[in-house]
Amino acid sequence: MRKFAALFILTLTAMWSPAARALIVFGYNATVNDRFCGGYATAPVNNASGSFVGSGFDWSGVGWSTSSPSQSVALITPQNFVAASHFEPAIGTTLTFFGSDNVLHAYTVAGYSSISFNGGIDDLAIGTLTAAISASDQVAFYPVLALPQLSDYVNRSLLVYGHHPAGPVIGTNTLDAFGSISLNGGTANDFVYQTTYSSVTGSTQGEGGDSGGPTFTVFNGALTVLGVHSAVGTDGSGTQYTFDSFIPSFIPQINTILSSHGGYSVTAIPEPATAATMLGVIALGAVWGVRRRRGGA
Repeated sequence: MRKFAALFILTLTAMWSPAARALIVFGYNATVNDRFCGGYATAPVNNASGSFVGSGFDWSGVGWSTSSPSQSVALITPQNFVAASHFEPAIGTTLTFFGSDNVLHAYTVAGYSSISFNGGIDDLAIGTLTAAISASDQVAFYPVLALPQLSDYVNRSLLVYGHHPAGPVIGTNTLDAFGSISLNGGTANDFVYQTTYSSVTGSTQGEGGDSGGPTFTVFNGALTVLGVHSAVGTDGSGTQYTFDSFIPSFIPQINTILSSHGGYSVTAIPEPATAATMLGVIALGAVWGVRRRRGGA
């Protein structure tokens, strides 16, 4: 995650947290939160426990940088994935996916296209692989949930994907609010949603090194990708926050990119048309003024 010095225009003053290198999951338990038994390995073993928070869902479309496993990406087509602009796996990086066939599959990053917002570059990038993932590899790609209003997403339950010393982990949280933050100390040009972490009531908090990891929400019993981790912060009372770039707002822009990078389009559910109104709705949301501290993830 990026580190910031910040001022909320809402009701509180915030100072951004120092970097750490693990997703904080309240009450972490390997049986409940680990994607794999034994972490990243030559031959990973999926967590088959009935108490696993991600049980019953297909996680094969979430891959990682082979050379830097804390960098996670989520596929949105057989050849395209979402990432954080400020912490994306470099072009030429090998990404590893663990297919439903229980085999590791390696693909190479070919390039990126950035998403623009409010006169700047949003912290959301669309990555392209050098080749589409073969259907025989049994690797999933995820639809994007496109609801009519931003308010329809508030209080939705989330499955938050990140890195832990033991390997990839999944925690839970809820979506609290929307706003904008600045990537450069000027115009607020990163549209995000906020989640909150409490060491008393629980949930999940991103930390340094988790940027670009995906967050999902469940719709009609299946995973839909909602955001990628962008920033973390804490207020004067010690309450901690994670900010994710909000993918559904940019479905029209993403589809323009995809049309020339593999010829795909986002699978938007329940109705693709609803996403087209989302960029207009953004301007009505609360805005946070945030100054980016240079360097770091």
